[in-house]
Amino acid sequence: MVNLQSNGEQLLVVYGGRNESIFPLTCNVALNDICIYNINKNMWEALALFGQMPCSRYSHFITQYYVDSNYETEGFLMLGGVNLK
Repeated sequence: MVNLQSNGEQLLVVYGGRNESIFPLTCNVALNDICIYNINKNMWEALALFGQMPCSRYSHFITQYYVDSNYETEGFLMLGGVNLK
């Protein structure tokens, strides 16, 4: 989870997780979905992502980082995690 601010809104970004009920379908329990929780509005939003994405995982660490010293170009850094495959 990452806590960040965007246009005055406080957001919580959640990537992946674990769901035992999907094992019969996928032979895995790790998820690769991304959701954003808007703390100010008390609302969840699931994002549809396309292109290259990290593999599904749980028990990982994710943090926000800035690519340049002007704090304008930002991204996420994800470390570790478990995937049954």
